[in-house]
Amino acid sequence: GMGAVKAWEMTAAQAKFFWRMITLKISTDNLTSLITIADYAGKSASAGPSKFLTLLVLLSLSLGFFNLLPIPILDGGQILFLIIEKLKGSPVSIKAQTVATYVGLAIIGSLLLMTLYFDAGRLLGFFE
Repeated sequence: GMGAVKAWEMTAAQAKFFWRMITLKISTDNLTSLITIADYAGKSASAGPSKFLTLLVLLSLSLGFFNLLPIPILDGGQILFLIIEKLKGSPVSIKAQTVATYVGLAIIGSLLLMTLYFDAGRLLGFFE
């Protein structure tokens, strides 16, 4: 029971953080890519199994949260299409789904490039 409560608290904190980034109250340079995640994984593994497992839980919850965002290429986007279909009474056209999927792919690709840019910049000393 306590694990479920803690998982909910961590997910709610991620949602709050994400909302603050969207509303520009927190800088997007706080986003990290695989470079920083790998670094944190190594440091947490060195700190002991408890710290490493905590990081794994946080990563798992983060991926779950991110996957449910209403971006068409993710599961949340598919849920959005189903909601639109239910409200509209007919399926979303293939053309609209295709365009939305490309837009979603562009969003995910841009996010990936942005996080890699910030991580590489920090690694090379361009950002502090």
